[in-house]
Amino acid sequence: MATTTMATMRATRARHRHAVVASASEEKQRSGNQKQKHRVVLKAPARSVKAQQLKPRNLSEDSTQTAHGLGYHHPRSETGYYFYMPTMSLFGVNALGEAVVNMKGRGLDKVLVVTDKVLNEIGAVKRLTDLLDDHEIEYFIFDDITPNPTASQVREGVKRLHEFGSSAVVSFGGGSPHDCAKAIALVATNGGDIKDYEGVDKSEKPMLPLVAINTTAGTASEMTRFCIITDEERKVKMAIVDWHTTPDIAVDDPSLMLGMPKGLTAATGMDALTHAIEAYVSTISSPITDACALHAIKLISRYLRTAVEHGDDLQARDMMSYAEFLAGMAFNSASLGYVHAMAHQLGGFYNLPHGVCNAVLLPVVQERNAKHAPELFIDLGRALGIEGLGDDDPERAQAMVIASIKGLSKSVGIPENLESLGVKREDFDVLAENAMKDACGATNPFQPTKQEVIDMFEQAFTQTLPCPWRSSFLRFAMAGTATPGEGEGGMSLAVVETEEEREARHQAYLKRVRDAEELEVKLRKIQEDVPTKICNTTGSTAGSGSGSFHTYRTQKRRDQIRQQALEQELKRDREQAEFDARKDELNRIDESRTAKNRAKRQKLKEKKLAKRKSKGGGGAPQQGEPAPPPLARGGQGTDAEKGEDGKIGAAAKHVFSQPRQ
Repeated sequence: MATTTMATMRATRARHRHAVVASASEEKQRSGNQKQKHRVVLKAPARSVKAQQLKPRNLSEDSTQTAHGLGYHHPRSETGYYFYMPTMSLFGVNALGEAVVNMKGRGLDKVLVVTDKVLNEIGAVKRLTDLLDDHEIEYFIFDDITPNPTASQVREGVKRLHEFGSSAVVSFGGGSPHDCAKAIALVATNGGDIKDYEGVDKSEKPMLPLVAINTTAGTASEMTRFCIITDEERKVKMAIVDWHTTPDIAVDDPSLMLGMPKGLTAATGMDALTHAIEAYVSTISSPITDACALHAIKLISRYLRTAVEHGDDLQARDMMSYAEFLAGMAFNSASLGYVHAMAHQLGGFYNLPHGVCNAVLLPVVQERNAKHAPELFIDLGRALGIEGLGDDDPERAQAMVIASIKGLSKSVGIPENLESLGVKREDFDVLAENAMKDACGATNPFQPTKQEVIDMFEQAFTQTLPCPWRSSFLRFAMAGTATPGEGEGGMSLAVVETEEEREARHQAYLKRVRDAEELEVKLRKIQEDVPTKICNTTGSTAGSGSGSFHTYRTQKRRDQIRQQALEQELKRDREQAEFDARKDELNRIDESRTAKNRAKRQKLKEKKLAKRKSKGGGGAPQQGEPAPPPLARGGQGTDAEKGEDGKIGAAAKHVFSQPRQ
């Protein structure tokens, strides 16, 4: 009976499980059919202003997303996101020494050092070579690299590498040595010419091990998969984007950046800002790259001016090295945009500094990007330090961000426009055509036509930046901590205002100054009147109400001041006592050492005298017997030295007769 009941229960449970599975399967099928008919994109987690501001627009018929238009900054990807990083990244003072230790540990015993002549001649490379010598690592210095390295320099570097038999490459410097070293290491293992690898992921084999030691804060080439080489024949910069060119070890030691001149600091800093902004508005950005980009912008807007004006400020150099690395992490995976696509053509055609070209083009291109992704500029404005930005006015944010970028460029000495750099209008057509072929432009928020690219070149050719006084006043107006002309507000320039508004801000500032002065006068008068008020209220009766409370409050404050003064005096006494005790201890130690040294010298003297006696060469003179002059012993010395009666002269006798201390 029990067996039959158990069998019946098991059968019932099996039928129930089957029914549940069938029901779930049918529900899943119905749900799938429903999704096929009405595809719904789930709302992404809120991420600052983007999730709140971006509206569901620019959608295709099946509601798929290809850019920024869907309530969510990041497009969905069938394959997921890629995030590229070096195997090891070293930061901070003495990161250079740690890198050499790691090189030795990895068996990199014979390396090609790629750098430029300036760094080699001023002795900066010697810091590296001294460490390599200490760790017995052989090296050959290839210092023929120029700004905007060329394909011919890459070929020469590959030749030197094979001649020396290097098993690894070390790049020392800024973007140019890093890019050239990447190209050398890539061609060394894959063969052919560097031109064969122009584009995205054209190589088949990993490059030789590369250690990238950075001396600037801008390009982030020490940690990215980007390699930019100039083709002299075509006068264009080739963009080689290949994950095989990511360095094995990236080194950012701020002590190596202290010697950077102002112009180079400004140009590389604006290059880093361009990396961060373009990565943030990129069509393939991700939450990881966004986080890196926004924090990089915050650090640059805060520390770049200090690094330019005070190059020996180690903290500013350190923070800028972090900022450029964060910006590199962002664009290494999110890529860039048309600022770089256009700047590459200017650098290749006119051999202009890359960072300066980026700085001039950045506000122009972003002004057009803002029309296609306006809400992104609210977050950019906040990262730049602009206060008072609401979530419902992206157009105002766009204008303020562009003004902030221009003001920062002006404050660090960037040229105003392309005309001042020697660019010619007649070349715009060729420059625009080449820019549209650049790999960096593929992830720009919009794809411009050739005429639109020419128009952007034209605008950058004639644009003007705010005057220094205007820039300083805008910083003061936002931060409220500096006066016009001082330029020490610590806030990014980002105020777009009329002359009336500017005058109103200035008058408000003057009023704050007057109010502060009046308050200071009142406080001083109150402090002077305190003793009188105490005397006047001391004799009042207990029932006098406010008089008694005033007396109590004043007396309490007075006691607090006395107590603080007493504590400070006691603290000074303790410090003085500690100082005196330490001084006495040092004196005792010094006296003890002096006595020991004196005793040692006496013992040594006695030992020498005993040794002379044992050899029969005479010993110490007997009491009352004159000491023989040193120069007269052994029959040596002149007559003048011996004197008339064979004794030493009076002057020499005085010197030698003095006891040794």
